[in-house]
Amino acid sequence: MQTALEQQIYDALIDTLKDLGFDIVRLRILDGGSDVSRNKVLEVLIERLDGVHISVKDCRSASHHISAILDVEDMISSNYNLEVSSAGVERPLVKLADFVKYKDYVILIKLQKAVSDSKKYQGTLLGVEGDDILLELPKDKAVIKLDFANIKEAKLVLTEELFRKIIK
Repeated sequence: MQTALEQQIYDALIDTLKDLGFDIVRLRILDGGSDVSRNKVLEVLIERLDGVHISVKDCRSASHHISAILDVEDMISSNYNLEVSSAGVERPLVKLADFVKYKDYVILIKLQKAVSDSKKYQGTLLGVEGDDILLELPKDKAVIKLDFANIKEAKLVLTEELFRKIIK
C-alpha cells in the first residue's frame, strides 16, 4: 500500500517515465530511521516497457527526469536522497497485474495476517482469480488462494529456470 504522498509522486512521474519507455515497479519513501541526521530516501524501482534489462544509463536517464519533475513539483518537504534502480532479479510483485504477468514463476509471499497458521508462502504462481492469488505449494501440489489485500510483500524467487531466462 502506498501512502498518499507516494501516490502523488507516482502520479506526477508515471506519464513521463512511460514516454521514456519505463514503468514504475515500486515507489516508496523510506524514513531515515532514528538517526535525525539521515535523510529520507525516495526509492524508485523501474523496468523497461520493452522487456530489455535495465542499464545504468537507463537509471541515470530516469533519475534525471524524476529529479527535474520533483524539483518543480516540490512535494517532499524535507531533505531526501533519490535512488533509481532496476527492480532486479527477485523483482517485487506489487500490483495485481504483476501476479498475472509472472504466472508460472516461483514466488515468495509474506502476509499481513496468517492463513492456515502461516504468514509466509513460497510456490508456483498459478495466476489470479478475482482478488485472489492462486499459489501451488511445492510439497503436495496443493493450491491455495491468498487475498491480494492481505499481501504484505511478494517477490520472484531466483530459480534455475528464472536464471536461464535472464541469461538468454
